[in-house]
Amino acid sequence: MYVLCIVDVQPGFEESEFILEPILALLRQAKEEGAFVIVSQFKHCGEYPISFDYPYQKVWHTKRDKIQAIRKVLPIESLEIRIAGLYTDLFVKDIVRALSRDYPVKVLSHACYGKEESLDQMRAYKNVTVL
Repeated sequence: MYVLCIVDVQPGFEESEFILEPILALLRQAKEEGAFVIVSQFKHCGEYPISFDYPYQKVWHTKRDKIQAIRKVLPIESLEIRIAGLYTDLFVKDIVRALSRDYPVKVLSHACYGKEESLDQMRAYKNVTVL
């Protein structure tokens, strides 16, 4: 089983509109494959704009507790974490770095928004694959 983690795709961040279609495609795929889905949202930036007909775990985070919020809801049997979302140079990169210490992580770059240099940095992390 894999975990799909969607980071900060919410109305308070206008850039989320640029990746909504790829995010929807990932969510449909996760549903078909029976993945565990985590929607991680930044506090005070609005609700996740996509209605999703599949069970998922929603977490709220701040700059200081983004990793802990996600770790608290990860299923024990997680084999791989796939991450997509906003700001590869900020939240996504930090989350990838922290989670890759314990799990293989795949960054789904087609469903990410941010700086290309950050994707290059993540390619150098142990246990991380950028697709």
